[in-house]
Amino acid sequence: MLAADKERLLQVQGRRIMKAVLEGFASVAPRSVMPNLIEILGTLLSRAGGGIGGGGGAGGAVAVAWIREILFSDNFVASKATPEVKETFAAAIANSRSLKRTRDAANQFTLVARGLEASGFGYTSVSM
Repeated sequence: MLAADKERLLQVQGRRIMKAVLEGFASVAPRSVMPNLIEILGTLLSRAGGGIGGGGGAGGAVAVAWIREILFSDNFVASKATPEVKETFAAAIANSRSLKRTRDAANQFTLVARGLEASGFGYTSVSM
């Protein structure tokens, strides 16, 4: 019963949660919460695989589709990330097989989206 509720929650709210996470990366959330957002992103990728019964069996295919839809939507929060940067981030997430690679891609996207990629401050304060 709990598994069915979990699946229903993901189907109903998963895309909204993903949108909040991506907008947090882009500029809405303080950088101090990036580790938390990365954990949520990793969970969504592992749980939103598509198909019956959920799970990451399809490699997070549903979550990756959400990422692309959200990043390229007209109402995505304003950031300094170009369409090329967004596509690179989405591809890196789609191809990541570990939380470390997901974390690296998310940190890089955060720096670029906030205009901090060329500053030592941005790198040292996000890297862990």
